[in-house]
Amino acid sequence: MRKPFSGSHTVLATPFTPNGRSVDPPTLRRVVDWQITSGSHGLIPLGSTGEFLSVTDSERRVIAETVVDAANGRVPVLIGAADEWTDKAIRYSREAQAIGADGLMIIPPYYASPSDDELFEHFKRIDDAVSIPIMVYNNPNTANVDLSPALIARLGTLPNVRYVKESSGDISRVREIHRVSENRVSVFAGYHPYESLAAGAKGYVSVIGNFLPAQSAAVCNLMDAGKRQEALALYNRMVPLLNTIAGDRYVSATKCAMAAVGMPIGAPRPPRLALPRADAERLQRLIAEFLAESDESEGWLSLTEYEHSVHHPRPVEMRFPDGSGVSLGNYWYCFVIETIRWLHVNGHLTAAHCPIRADGRSQRSQRVILHTTAEWFGKSGRTSVKRVGPFHYENRRDPKTHIRDACAIVRRARLDPAGFRLRFD
Repeated sequence: MRKPFSGSHTVLATPFTPNGRSVDPPTLRRVVDWQITSGSHGLIPLGSTGEFLSVTDSERRVIAETVVDAANGRVPVLIGAADEWTDKAIRYSREAQAIGADGLMIIPPYYASPSDDELFEHFKRIDDAVSIPIMVYNNPNTANVDLSPALIARLGTLPNVRYVKESSGDISRVREIHRVSENRVSVFAGYHPYESLAAGAKGYVSVIGNFLPAQSAAVCNLMDAGKRQEALALYNRMVPLLNTIAGDRYVSATKCAMAAVGMPIGAPRPPRLALPRADAERLQRLIAEFLAESDESEGWLSLTEYEHSVHHPRPVEMRFPDGSGVSLGNYWYCFVIETIRWLHVNGHLTAAHCPIRADGRSQRSQRVILHTTAEWFGKSGRTSVKRVGPFHYENRRDPKTHIRDACAIVRRARLDPAGFRLRFD
């Protein structure tokens, strides 16, 4: 029996190559893995945040196949299958099921303004064509129709319609939908997640989860554990960011925010444009402030703060801009190596930009750095490493050497050291 969907389901933004001409499957795989390891409870590709109207049918299939394969059953994947034409929505739904989707998310036809009977027929034909759960998506602002609680309850008589993403903005509908559908249809919040969860929603279809997946999941986890005050405190800190990414530029804002946390996925496709500079700078500042406040409350320092600190205790743990982290070994240079590793794995540095050079001395720290870097960058032997990169490592006890080099490596990758954080004993 399939486990019911619940918790924070990130409605994924779609990565494109730098020129915007193609979907970027390797980056999409990295995003999926990051989402899951960060705690997201489910993933929804090909929603409006994923620019489903701006991809070809072949690209749709690539996106769906990549997410399902990368998730590999670790969390449920609900694939967006909406279209204005019922027959096409059926085709997309069947294709999603054949690929291995755990469910579907479907907004009503978004131009025709269909009647209730037409909407019921639309979803009935889709329901007849598949055997996986359907999440109906109610968003009156974009679909030009408002699915009333009574209509959602009627749709809930169909075998596979078991969820609704409720984005009308009316919190009372959470309770009302559960009441009139006799709990056949479970509500997921589209807006106002804390208020909706408090009213009984089972989960949250999360845009902010694209760049704060751990925090979005944490709100749901805390609410599920009955820790409402802790959930509210975290949610209140997220509200300025939620407000900033809302509105007509939500796709552009989401992609800007992902770059700010070290997970760039390219620009949106036309007619959307990148976020205007002033708006981008404001969003980046809010993210930095949010992360800095988290660090302060949890005993972390950013790499930038560490660089300018008077005291330099040895760090024992490191957290990266995407929220992932690693425990550090017993040597000062460990955090430098982990910085290089993360930058390389996430595509910010390539072999051509290898940031390590040495003079051939045999001190232990040099040998470890050289050999480890050579392995990560697909090189062999010390000689090949000597010839690349601007940095010169010496076995000095002054920790400022390692701190300075780590910051320089990050800046070379065109990222902000403030996004790399360290914890100490």
